[in-house]
Amino acid sequence: MIHVFTFVGPVLKKKKKFFDTETDPEKLCNNLCGGNIYKEGEDPKLGPDSVYPHWIWDLRTEKKQVPIKDLSPDTWEYWRSVKKIARKRKNFYMKKYKV
Repeated sequence: MIHVFTFVGPVLKKKKKFFDTETDPEKLCNNLCGGNIYKEGEDPKLGPDSVYPHWIWDLRTEKKQVPIKDLSPDTWEYWRSVKKIARKRKNFYMKKYKV
């Protein structure tokens, strides 16, 4: 029996592409920076607040996690947090008692 290895070789990691951030305050206030998905053209202009739906102003913009006491048990976010807390507690006890 002959063994044949068909390894291609190591996988080379691609470098991440980082785009320049817009720092011009005039453009940041009047345009949706990064809103143009095409290579050509410019970013779309922002309209007045009355043009957009009312729910858009209630969206969370901070990255900090909402405390579990502020979440409704009817949401997936609540149950995701419950599972995460249970997993952390389980891992803590597994490490502490070396089970």
